[in-house]
Amino acid sequence: MKKLIPFICILLITACGSIIEVDDLGENWNKGVIDPAFLGKWLDETGKSPEIDSITNEGGMYRVVSLNKKKNEPDLGKTLQVGKYHFYMTGPRSAYVLFGPVKGDLLRYAIRNDRFYVYVLNPKSMRDLLNQKYPQRNIVVQHTCPDKTDKNSCYDYIEIAKLDDAALKILSEIPNTDTYWGEEPMFTKIHD
Repeated sequence: MKKLIPFICILLITACGSIIEVDDLGENWNKGVIDPAFLGKWLDETGKSPEIDSITNEGGMYRVVSLNKKKNEPDLGKTLQVGKYHFYMTGPRSAYVLFGPVKGDLLRYAIRNDRFYVYVLNPKSMRDLLNQKYPQRNIVVQHTCPDKTDKNSCYDYIEIAKLDDAALKILSEIPNTDTYWGEEPMFTKIHD
């Protein structure tokens, strides 16, 4: 398992229920872009880490590096625009540069007034919507408990078999309301 740095760790730990796991990103990795608002230095707002993370553009991908650590591995990602929504997109490091990843993760985010927000899905509402409106889909809401002895480790997430045009259309049509997505502030941008 790859070593994650604080920015990504905080996103994953705090927003487990926000992660959209994708088995096949298809051509979407190559459609990823750099969101200029994402670049810069960020401080954790959640209190989970005192780290400051720097996000730069490296060859058309985000390079996320912790400034407070002497050794760390950068995490690479891109922004995927899906309708009016922005998703932070990651995948396996070994396939980044030449081919783009097959598997990856999406995390819906927004940046306003130098604050980075993630969107946490409401699993029951999301499951009901997907079952009612998109019964023949390759998008499902899954439930997992990484630690079978700890109920607090359980969470729900969206899983997409293939991120094709139909899946992108479904993601873009999920209403932007608290019924489906809860907004949580995660980071504040630091200006030098």
